[in-house]
Formats: sequence, structure tokens, C-alpha cells
Amino acid sequence: MIKNTKRPIIFPLSNPTTNCEATPQKIYQVSKGNAVVATGSPFASFNYKGKTINIGQGNNFFIFPGVGFGAILSKGKYISDAVFTNAAYELANITPKNLLKNETVYPSITNIREISAKLAYVTMQQISEDQGTDVLTLDEIKSRMWKPQYHPILRI
Repeated sequence: MIKNTKRPIIFPLSNPTTNCEATPQKIYQVSKGNAVVATGSPFASFNYKGKTINIGQGNNFFIFPGVGFGAILSKGKYISDAVFTNAAYELANITPKNLLKNETVYPSITNIREISAKLAYVTMQQISEDQGTDVLTLDEIKSRMWKPQYHPILRI
């Protein structure tokens, strides 16, 4: 890939980390820091030529929960390819510019609930366009999201 393009996009997505096709450190080393990298498993930050590199984790938890939730709420009969295309574009738009400047191509997982709600919304919009279903507002979608509540563990 490095022979064919100055900035190869290399996404070793296999899980778990031990099965990853290539480590981000090795990719940076081989590409001389020119590759755009995201992985399917979490990797710790590392130093490359005096710069701290944070690798984005491109896993199914960014797209599928929001698309699935939006599909369920829409009550549509099918999910078109356009749903996934729009979800991918929305995810790219959600990724903060400061992360992109640092070559992190995915948003922080700490915002996963907000991301899922926005992806559910664009999913509902596309399914509505495809099939004439209703679309909820972003606030309505958020109000229907499951909220984990855990009971305290008591030592007996």
C-alpha cells in the first residue's frame, strides 16, 4: 500500500487485539508515520517521533446500535444500503476536527450514547425517505433509549 499511495488508509479490524492483522505501532513504523490508522480492538497510545499517537477504534459499536435502534423505532420493513452510507457520513461529521487533526478518525467512545442517538435519527430519516415511515425528533429518540441502572452490590 505504501508503494502505491503517500497516505494509505490501513484499518486492521480483527478482534480481539491478539488477532489484529498489524499493530498501529508497526504500521506507523513501516509507513514512516504516513498511514491513516484505525483498529477494531483498543490499543494504548504510543509515541512516534516525539508525538503521542491515539488510535481510534473503528468497531461496530459506533454504527450498529444507532442504526438498529433507528430501524426499530421507524418500524420500516427493510434497511437499505443508503442507511449505512448516511450513518457513515454522520459518524464522520460527528468526529471532532481536533481529533481529525491528530489523525484519530473516530469520535471518543465517551460520547457513544449521543452518537447512537444521532445515528438513529439519520437512520429514521432515510427509512422514512425509502418507505414513508415516521421520524422522531432527536429528543424523542433519546427519551426512548435504554438507561442502564445498576443496583448496589452488598456484601453479605
